[in-house]
Amino acid sequence: MAQKKAAKKQVKDWRYVNYTLSKSERDIALEWGRSEAVSLWQKCDEIVAGGYKITLSEDKMNKCVTASLTAKGEEHENYGMTLSGKGASTEDALIMVAYKHLVALEGNWEFDEEANYG
Repeated sequence: MAQKKAAKKQVKDWRYVNYTLSKSERDIALEWGRSEAVSLWQKCDEIVAGGYKITLSEDKMNKCVTASLTAKGEEHENYGMTLSGKGASTEDALIMVAYKHLVALEGNWEFDEEANYG
């Protein structure tokens, strides 16, 4: 007999973190992401190990790729929020979101709530 799956609890008021990098910050992020010190895949492994889901999607309207991070599990400090980065390629989009999360925000997405959530 087939079993019913438990309904997932919906997050009320899901928030998209509106954190935009300046042109010079984007250049720094790309240099950071392409450095040989730590590979992009190691950065992605660190993010996933921290309890995040990484989603990639094509943004046809803006002719770019979007990489988004979503925290998994209600106990996660960033649960209920999504952080994203855009780039001309999948690699660039991953670099942007990884840089925002690991470097610029240091994993803390809670800041100036009124101005920074879309």
